[in-house]
Amino acid sequence: MEVDDVVPRGGGGGGESPHIRRLEESVVNRIAAGKVIHRTSSVVQDLIENTINADSSIISVTIKDGSLKLIQVSDDGYIIWGKNPSDASC
Repeated sequence: MEVDDVVPRGGGGGGESPHIRRLEESVVNRIAAGKVIHRTSSVVQDLIENTINADSSIISVTIKDGSLKLIQVSDDGYIIWGKNPSDASC
């Protein structure tokens, strides 16, 4: 993650003063969209729940490089359309 600006923050306690670092815009946008991933297992659980909701009978999970490169869940379920087709989950 690149740091755009470093803003010194009042500290105390000696040593180097702590800094507040501005987040990249892409990180800010993910936070605003509620798409920050805290744990890989939470992502996999959510995706599997979506496949179960889609009445899947076959579910395949692929994780590469400890989830750093890929988390993929495939299924044979059907798409559940919401109010907006772009909100579909399967």
